[in-house]
Amino acid sequence: MDGKFLWGTASAAHQIEGNNVNSDFWLVEHVTPTLFKEPSGDACDSLHRYAEDTALAASLGFNAHRFGIEWARIEPEPGEFSPAALDHYKRVLEDCHANGRGSNRSRANSHRPSSIITNAWSMPASSAGLPRC
Repeated sequence: MDGKFLWGTASAAHQIEGNNVNSDFWLVEHVTPTLFKEPSGDACDSLHRYAEDTALAASLGFNAHRFGIEWARIEPEPGEFSPAALDHYKRVLEDCHANGRGSNRSRANSHRPSSIITNAWSMPASSAGLPRC
């Protein structure tokens, strides 16, 4: 960005996108008892409204955005990758750049596909570096 100061925004995918039904947090939000006051549900629906969000931030003078790429959307089940989710994040990047906003991505903040939790009991000790349950 030509060496100029980056003044940006940041978001966490699970907290703003909504309906990430394959996330471990979604699973934990819906068990009883739960630590959460309420489930994330639609959240801010940034999954569908990201272009509005990007345009608003750009209009406020922000020139950078750090956002999360939700692993549970990209790989909802082990070895099953979603072309629609990959296309979505590609569009988010394109939209950031079209609005003059540099972007930084993080694969995940602290959320994982729920299959890691639900399949943990049957995984061998060496799987994904996780201890055997």
